[in-house]
Amino acid sequence: MEVSRVFLKKVKLTVHVLSVFALILLIFPASSISREAAPQEVIRAAIDGLRPFLEAIPGQDLEHYGFASPEELARATLGKPFKVYTITPDKILNYSQEMKLSTVISPTNLWFFPVVYRGKARTILTVDFVNGEWRAVAIGSSGLAKQLERIENKWPESDGYDHRFIRIYQAQSDFVAVSKERILKIVPLESAAVALKLKKVIEGVYGLYSPSEMIPKLVPVVRENLQSQTKSVD
Repeated sequence: MEVSRVFLKKVKLTVHVLSVFALILLIFPASSISREAAPQEVIRAAIDGLRPFLEAIPGQDLEHYGFASPEELARATLGKPFKVYTITPDKILNYSQEMKLSTVISPTNLWFFPVVYRGKARTILTVDFVNGEWRAVAIGSSGLAKQLERIENKWPESDGYDHRFIRIYQAQSDFVAVSKERILKIVPLESAAVALKLKKVIEGVYGLYSPSEMIPKLVPVVRENLQSQTKSVD
């Protein structure tokens, strides 16, 4: 009888703890910008496409892709990919500060796989959904590969940071959203720094911005580019 009472007390305590935990999750939901894992079919497309794309690089162009020799190409592997997100022009032009970043970003079909040699990102293999299937479609952007690596090293996942890559096509600007413990910041990359005329805060990094600080900076650039596109069509 005594054992049953103790058992029931433990059950009640467990239920109570689980209820409190569930309540905490409702009040403090998990980060909405955590880095998305690539589906198996995307990974398979990257694996199948890596070697053909590497072997197609002309010997005289190896340096442009971050490699010094064919031997380095032969030993290159794939790193953890980034899914590419974007913010459409209407979301930028109609943005207000109370909007959460998770409500304004949209996924694209693109995945960027860092191509790694000796632990360093050298270039990027792009995977896209084409004609009903996932396939590797391009390789390049060694500069972007190094920038993404720099961001990951400064705010590593091992320290609890999440990353999400964002490309604003109408502003020709790339960003990484960095979050930890429900604090979210946006890090502009080189292309965004050029488009928005930003200054470096530290080597290779242009500072941390809240979405409400960064997105309004994009408004005049996006509006100007849209107006230019309209004039060119006319």
